[in-house]
Amino acid sequence: MKITVVEPRETGGMAHYAHQLCNGLAAAGAEVTLVTGPEFELIDYPRDYMLSRSWRPATRQRAGAGNGTVGGPLGKVQRMAGKATRKAGAFGRLISEWRRQVDELAADDPDWVMFGSIEFFLEAPFLAKLRRKGPRLASIVHEPNARDSGRGLFSALDRRLYHRVFRPFDALFVHNQANREVMHTLYPEIESSRLHAIDIGNIMPMPPSGPADVDLRARYGIPADAPVLLFFGNMLPSKGIGDIIDAFPAVVARYPEARLVVVGHAGKRVDPDAYARRARELGVGDRVTIAPGYVEMDEIQPHMEMATAVVLPYRSATQSGTLQVAYTFGRPVVVTNVGGLPEVVEDGESGYVVPAQDPGALGAAVIKLLEDPEHTRRMGETAKRLSDTRHSWPTVAGAILRVLDATQDPAGQTEQLPAEVGS
Repeated sequence: MKITVVEPRETGGMAHYAHQLCNGLAAAGAEVTLVTGPEFELIDYPRDYMLSRSWRPATRQRAGAGNGTVGGPLGKVQRMAGKATRKAGAFGRLISEWRRQVDELAADDPDWVMFGSIEFFLEAPFLAKLRRKGPRLASIVHEPNARDSGRGLFSALDRRLYHRVFRPFDALFVHNQANREVMHTLYPEIESSRLHAIDIGNIMPMPPSGPADVDLRARYGIPADAPVLLFFGNMLPSKGIGDIIDAFPAVVARYPEARLVVVGHAGKRVDPDAYARRARELGVGDRVTIAPGYVEMDEIQPHMEMATAVVLPYRSATQSGTLQVAYTFGRPVVVTNVGGLPEVVEDGESGYVVPAQDPGALGAAVIKLLEDPEHTRRMGETAKRLSDTRHSWPTVAGAILRVLDATQDPAGQTEQLPAEVGS
């Protein structure tokens, strides 16, 4: 089976997912090509697939962008005009790139073209055109419903018309049954035979050069024997970071040596300084470290190894790549009962599941972790076992290939498949 995987995002979680997906599909016997951007950050990583860095990004931060504006009302108008101009330019480049890629993707004559989540409804006509040219289309829908989306007119229009994106697809995959039900609710026109639930694959973000030789406890001012609760990932409003900060005074009251480290890229709608101020207001400012910024690949493992457990207090979510990173390194987790997270965490065995937006419950779960180190160690072992079995890429890729292989029978008719596979 010949599969082209398209992932324009060159860095971060989606790039890592695409890399491991392609390796998994190739190991299972498929002929796989990944189409991505020219600055793909995993270029030096071992791979069993062909790589095409031919996708031209619609957006790229320019050095000095935004400089030269003036203050006051005139400056505000200037900034708004500049933002509108940049957005129009980005969409123009996106449309131009799609026009080029439709022909190039079809010319390679794959059996399937597989996409990650499609970002904009404007891409729907190009997907339909690609499908008419012959290859069957599949998508792994990482986010059935948009989280932390914009509030402008275009964002509202995009949400209203986005359902058109799914019309040309022969197979749509979501992570876990909860997200399949969300898809059915949001897009009832999608036939059950096209929609399949799979487990999310594990994530092993290990650079070829190995992990960095870095003393993170010294960097963050954490004593050698202090237990560390780690939030790792993009800082976004939906991530509930404020909830774990609000929960932490109760933790410190029981375990004064405990530390909370929040690390990751801060989104536009998040002020990391506000988290630090909140921690100081609660009297735990010296126990909480807020470290905004992109975490380099070679520092992911050191962060995980520093952590006693990983805390993901999401207010909304579908799945979590960070959870899989924690499992990969044998770290138990505390998560909220949103999206597909409760299907991944064996409550009391690989971590704890608590209600969302409930700092009291969150703090109580962290205290349980700290008061029984032996049980916490065993939960880490269970997390690692799940990473190596249920969430291994041979398991996940095999489930995907069974769907792709069965979706079209020799007579060209779509088969009715089970609703859930690979669990």
